[in-house]
Amino acid sequence: MSRLAVIIPAYNEAKVIENTIKAVKRQLPEKHIYLVNDNSSDQTAQLAASQLSQSQILNLSHNHGKAAALNKAIRHFHLLGRYQYIFPLDADTQLSPDFVQQMVSYLDKHPKTDMVIGQVLARPINTFTLYRQFEYYWGQAVIKQAQSIMGLITVAPGCSSVYRTSLLKQHSIPTQTVTEDMDLTFTLQRSGKYQIDYLPQAKVYTQDPQTLGDYTGQILRWYTGFWQCLVKHKIPWGGQWFDLEVGWFATEGLIGSLILPLWLAFIPILWLLKPEILLLPLAVDLLIFWLPMLLWVSVYYKQPQFVLRLPHFYLIKVYSSLIFLRAFFRVVVGIDFDRHHIWNTRRYQMIN
Repeated sequence: MSRLAVIIPAYNEAKVIENTIKAVKRQLPEKHIYLVNDNSSDQTAQLAASQLSQSQILNLSHNHGKAAALNKAIRHFHLLGRYQYIFPLDADTQLSPDFVQQMVSYLDKHPKTDMVIGQVLARPINTFTLYRQFEYYWGQAVIKQAQSIMGLITVAPGCSSVYRTSLLKQHSIPTQTVTEDMDLTFTLQRSGKYQIDYLPQAKVYTQDPQTLGDYTGQILRWYTGFWQCLVKHKIPWGGQWFDLEVGWFATEGLIGSLILPLWLAFIPILWLLKPEILLLPLAVDLLIFWLPMLLWVSVYYKQPQFVLRLPHFYLIKVYSSLIFLRAFFRVVVGIDFDRHHIWNTRRYQMIN
């Protein structure tokens, strides 16, 4: 049995697919790299064929969405019976030079680990990608590191997770939500049978939104998937520590999302009675929470620009909290304010 297979789901990824495959080929023999073309309408299939043998490419006749395409490809190439480990790699993700070696070595040395997660990094291009870089650092260096120690990881990112095939023989990649990586992580945590570890030394660089429209679409899908997973897995009613953790995140997010509308609603009253009270919550949040976090990240990256962008980051955070609230109403309450489809990335189908 071979060690590791990389499977790349691709839908209209002509701009990046060649470089992605070339980068993987520097770490893994070509014969262990597979691609599923999810009925792309651009040159993805032709460009992939210039880098891989046609026998390693599955071309689907209609668009299935990322999760279903991966499941089809895993079955089509019989990967579960041929490999010890499987790494589904997003078509726009770049690996650090030793990513594959790091992940395989870790799984070899830790036979009880069923899945290992690498660190996700952003490429700082503009305000939105800098904000994402800040979020990735805080969410991984602090939160995910602690979750790994406690065995309570909530999301194994689809772009940086390597699975033992024994796990995927028991659980295929879920197709019922728009965040299949979170859905699968919740499923594994619910079962209580699997160990998920975080390996920050193994790094991937992902392509993050650079415009407000793309950022809005991405986090709307993420937050929608989050609430879908809570409903699907009946959180917080499962009686596990995992329920307490995810329930806390959901409650904290909702409270944070509701503070701004309530604050705005009381502006006329507070302005007449005691105007200085309007500034107190903002000052506390900025000086006690945000400024220390940004100083920490600035020192880590040796980039003072994180602190200088505090106003921009804070506005993005406030905006994100409103999208979180919108996703809650959409999934849990059943109210869709704009009655449109969820924004569609190149790798995900629209859903009603």
